[in-house]
Amino acid sequence: MFIKLAKKWPKLMQDWRTVEISMRRFGAPRLGWKSTTLAVVLLVFAFTEHGLHNWLNTRPGGKDDIASMSLIDNDDNGSLILIDQSATFTGYLERFSLKTHWYLYDDYNSYNPVKGFLVMWLSLTATFLWNFTDLFIMLVSSALAAQFKKLTKAMHAVRGQMLTMSQWQEYRETYTSLTHLVKKIDDHINVIVALSIGSNIYFICAQLITEIDSIKHSYFRTLFYMYSFMFLVFRTTAVVMQASAINDESKKIVPEIFMCPTHSYSIETQRFLQEVTSDYVALTGLKMFSITRNFLLGVAGAVLTYEIVLIQLQNTN
Repeated sequence: MFIKLAKKWPKLMQDWRTVEISMRRFGAPRLGWKSTTLAVVLLVFAFTEHGLHNWLNTRPGGKDDIASMSLIDNDDNGSLILIDQSATFTGYLERFSLKTHWYLYDDYNSYNPVKGFLVMWLSLTATFLWNFTDLFIMLVSSALAAQFKKLTKAMHAVRGQMLTMSQWQEYRETYTSLTHLVKKIDDHINVIVALSIGSNIYFICAQLITEIDSIKHSYFRTLFYMYSFMFLVFRTTAVVMQASAINDESKKIVPEIFMCPTHSYSIETQRFLQEVTSDYVALTGLKMFSITRNFLLGVAGAVLTYEIVLIQLQNTN
């Protein structure tokens, strides 16, 4: 999906640049430090979680930790396979592959260092892509919301003043160009948004079940699953809140129009008000749902419902 998006990205950025140039008189939002900080914080927490997960599953642990076992049952013939417990890199690859990605092997005897290295590389890549998907949505959303915020501030600065019809027309056309930009970007990334929300909901449910089961294991494993779950909830919440900021900022323009003096009211003001109140500006997931603040409550309700079902099925089993 990102490769498909990359092919259309230059044209999309040209349209975005055109909108930003037309809004130059309102000022340019400063997003450099905010974007950098957001990216660094998210990726540091993500790879910390990834590193802790690998460490817990490859370290020689206590008697209650499955990672301390040097023998694994071979389902094919009932024999036991000895796993390399040495501190070498090849030993780490073998433990990492057979204990965290055992489902990729039909037979434990088929393991070799080349496969182990590929498994480790794919795991690291998947972790980056999973977090980059959320980070990408947050960065794009914050940039679009910042443009709406600039327009709102510009209109707030002239609140109550007598504006000409041409000035109202300028504000209306700027708002229209922003809404068209949001819809154009949404057409390109709504599949990525749906993937992000769907995968996060799935892993939140999976992490909750795993955290409940981790109580039976070691203290460190329980702490890890608590950290991993809290990070996942934080990241999902941040994605929804950043994406919903577009909808929030677009709604703030309505009160500014209502403050228009009677003698300044014109046909352009009426058209502007009608457009703002009738249009709905928000990112979507496959055009099936819109990302707003209320959507976060929907996500929480879905997680709670699925978790109750999973717990009931687990108790039954």
